[in-house]
Amino acid sequence: MWFEKFSTTLLGFSFIQSSYDPSLFLQRTSKGIVILLVYVDDIIVIGSDQEAITTIKQLLHTTFHMKDLGQLTYFLGLEVQFQ
Repeated sequence: MWFEKFSTTLLGFSFIQSSYDPSLFLQRTSKGIVILLVYVDDIIVIGSDQEAITTIKQLLHTTFHMKDLGQLTYFLGLEVQFQ
């Protein structure tokens, strides 16, 4: 039930749900792309449009009870490094 509301909300924010992985959402903007991946109760938001990332995080925070854990460092036991 939660995921259905979540995905409907993202689709309302002009995201496209991947037909290959229903937990993957994409949004193309004039400045780049935003990629959002849901894994159980974790959400990863990455992309090249920092302004759109900030906006989607604010919109999700107003719709759902969420906490921003900051920059991603580990995911599924793998260390993540950005360069």
